[in-house]
Amino acid sequence: MDNRRFLESQNRSLFPHLGVGSFMLAETNPDLFGTEFVCLLECYTLSPIGSIHLGTGVTVTGLVPLDLKLTMYQLEHDFPQATVMATLMCAGNRRTEMSKIKKVRGVPWGHAAISNAIWKGPRLQDVLLAAGVHRLESIWDTLHVEFEGVDICKDNRGYGSSIPMVKAMDPKGDTILALQMNGHQLPRDHGYPVRVIVPGYIGARSVKWLQTIRILSHESTNYFQVKDYKLFPPHVDWDVVDNWWDKAPPIQEMSVQAAICQPADGEAISPVGNTPLKDTP
Repeated sequence: MDNRRFLESQNRSLFPHLGVGSFMLAETNPDLFGTEFVCLLECYTLSPIGSIHLGTGVTVTGLVPLDLKLTMYQLEHDFPQATVMATLMCAGNRRTEMSKIKKVRGVPWGHAAISNAIWKGPRLQDVLLAAGVHRLESIWDTLHVEFEGVDICKDNRGYGSSIPMVKAMDPKGDTILALQMNGHQLPRDHGYPVRVIVPGYIGARSVKWLQTIRILSHESTNYFQVKDYKLFPPHVDWDVVDNWWDKAPPIQEMSVQAAICQPADGEAISPVGNTPLKDTP
């Protein structure tokens, strides 16, 4: 089965109440891991969330000395273009394995809600410097950078998230506003015309269909920053979680992990001869 058919089949099994083509949320076929280091576009994990109306540029606002309204042409031609190889993974990757220990909520990902690609676009650092944030350098460690997309989700707001300002301004952090993926124009499924890429952070922070960047004195108040993607103590469950949202830190950096892709979980193997193993870091 080719991966697009695999994704569509998986999507129907996860969300049978949704019409075909109305929604796509599915992970890469794990059989493909180990065949290519960089995932082909048609093999990439897909996770659109809300209603999408494509934008035409990006606004930089908030606690910046200079508000910016940047067109796609300006993003491509007025800033140096950086090329970054980065792996994105959903924070809920391997939920099916987690649920074997303690039942968790959310999309029942296997171990393949992860993909690696080559991204190209202006560095977020350069865009923010154009908005004058160098004048705020003494308080960078108190600020946050919020990203908001055009896809309307919870609370009638665009999907949004934030990262610390120091991460955004780290010259070694490689955070970019991606216009290309694997040498091609960014596909619509993956955030066209522009998305954020935050290497080393959970995929939820790499906001697609980006329309607004805000500099804030606090973390984003978007639902997906304050009511999702959080870590709780072991004794916290869904009966008491409402008392913990404000106490729990958001998940930002991802821990290094690895999974065996072949043989598959539960697959019977012959005790005679050699059995090839494929893993994914």
